[in-house]
Amino acid sequence: MTHASKLMRLLSLFLISLPLNIAANGWTAEQEEVLAFQIHCQSTQNADEWMECFHDDFKGLGMNLGPMPTNKNDRRNLDSADRETFARELILLKPLSIYVNGNFAIVNYVVQQQQTNKKTGEETIQVSRWMDVLLKDNGKWSWISDHGVTGP
Repeated sequence: MTHASKLMRLLSLFLISLPLNIAANGWTAEQEEVLAFQIHCQSTQNADEWMECFHDDFKGLGMNLGPMPTNKNDRRNLDSADRETFARELILLKPLSIYVNGNFAIVNYVVQQQQTNKKTGEETIQVSRWMDVLLKDNGKWSWISDHGVTGP
């Protein structure tokens, strides 16, 4: 990682996390539980742990409306191919809204990841916005649907 990218990463974490820390004081216990799930799933480097975040009945629209719709097996295949080429590290997950109603939750958030090409070593910062629908089944949250777009 270059010095400039380290500095940019640190600065973005600091600036973006300030309002999050203040706003987080207003989250309910249910919202904090959902946020903890989101952060865990978005930051895991383990492929099996990542797939455990998806409900067996998952149907999603994926990134930028394609490929669509996807199911859990599609995501496993896409993720497997992606992990061969890229290493990703979560820099920031900033929730814009978290709505919880019983065993369903809707989370709108921005995620920033550092992406490293395993072949070339090139590092890029990827910013995307997501809306995830979660289902709490047998006491465990999982993604039942999602849609994301690149860019802030």
